[in-house]
Amino acid sequence: MDFVWSLRNKVVREDYKLSMEELGRGVMRKFREHWMIMSQDSSCSSSPSSEDTHWVRPDNGVTKLNFDAAIVLNDSAVAVVARDWRGRLVFAVSSRVDTNIPVQAEAEAIRLAAITALKHNIPLAIFESDSKVCVQSLNSSILVVPWRIANVVTESKAIACLFAPPSLLDVIQEEASFVSLS
Repeated sequence: MDFVWSLRNKVVREDYKLSMEELGRGVMRKFREHWMIMSQDSSCSSSPSSEDTHWVRPDNGVTKLNFDAAIVLNDSAVAVVARDWRGRLVFAVSSRVDTNIPVQAEAEAIRLAAITALKHNIPLAIFESDSKVCVQSLNSSILVVPWRIANVVTESKAIACLFAPPSLLDVIQEEASFVSLS
């Protein structure tokens, strides 16, 4: 998140000309760096193996949105990176959210991804999340949605209905859960 924020400040304050490819390469470099550090910590058993860390291309004509949340002291930052079926960066966006509760921040990341995809008129999209609770709440595959994310889940479902054809919400795998709006 610091990388994206630093680039944003350069663009705003120094009139820096940023290419989307540079942004995409930098974000991927930071993700690899993060997982390399996490894999060195033996207490972090959930870090993916090196063969699991590559980006998987969506079907032809589909845009894939990866998003996540980073928790800091009193609030969080959420970010969304969208790539088309060719692997080209479509957009990247980040936002500060007023919570330091991980499940709420993850839910806010899902909402930001859905709203941004709608604003960019993306007709077919796959939304990728690592928050199983949020994805299951969207899929209605859990009986009781955690109260902390109930409003965001309701709003995200309403946004999903605006995609044509009607949304299909699905959990593909446990490690990196996917929400598919297509």
